[in-house]
Amino acid sequence: QILKSKKFLVFSIIIISLSLSYYLFGENFHAKWWYIDDHEIMMFLGEDGKITLNEIPKVLIEKTEVGDYGSYERYRPSYYFLRLIETSILGDNPMLWYFSRIVILTSFLSILWYLVSKGVGYIKGFFFVLLVLSANYWAEIISRLGPSETYAVFGLGLFLLGLYQQFKIYNEDKEKDKKNFIVSLILMTIGAIIAIGSKENFIILIIPTILLSLYAIIKKKMNIGLLISSLVIILYGVFVMSSIIIALSKTNIDVYGSTINTKDLVIMTLKHI
Repeated sequence: QILKSKKFLVFSIIIISLSLSYYLFGENFHAKWWYIDDHEIMMFLGEDGKITLNEIPKVLIEKTEVGDYGSYERYRPSYYFLRLIETSILGDNPMLWYFSRIVILTSFLSILWYLVSKGVGYIKGFFFVLLVLSANYWAEIISRLGPSETYAVFGLGLFLLGLYQQFKIYNEDKEKDKKNFIVSLILMTIGAIIAIGSKENFIILIIPTILLSLYAIIKKKMNIGLLISSLVIILYGVFVMSSIIIALSKTNIDVYGSTINTKDLVIMTLKHI
């Protein structure tokens, strides 16, 4: 009976995901600062070793690419905002920083397993999570404190959970649960903003957002909440990508130092979309 309990299954998913995350990356709790990425954290902390929440807007504008719209081949406002929030809260304790990475990975694995299990079942969902974890890139994303992909993973998880709940709501004939509708809409919107603003490749999230809106229209259930959410996601994606396009058009050189021309720029933009 307990194995059929939804609460038990969700709880077990979280606990097992946490255990997997700790097993793979728990040794990072003993890690120290690394000069490759972590010097930026030191810069944000400054000579007094701390940064208050009130200082974040000024630092965000003056010391990151966020304040120079259209000047860099990358534009990651969400990444730097979250990075500064973490710097303010976690300070100069590397163990806390690596713990936050464990939490991010746990949240993503839990959401992924939960969603996949809806289609293929609990056990198959577990093996799917193991397959995803077998990729080499997790070592870079979780074992380092600099990659913007770390936040993108967190945002993607929130977006997928919110998107699933939204599709579920519009697919049901009964009257929607207002609380669940609002929460899932917030998760989808915030998740997309985090992912797109951390890694421009995730502008692709605009596509499922548009598909959800079209589905709601077909079902004759389109509403102001979904409309606002969709517009926010789309406009934010355009905002991020336009900054990158402007920068690339000025330099004709991408973030990796490779020369590009107008044709390459158009192809690169279409690939992101």
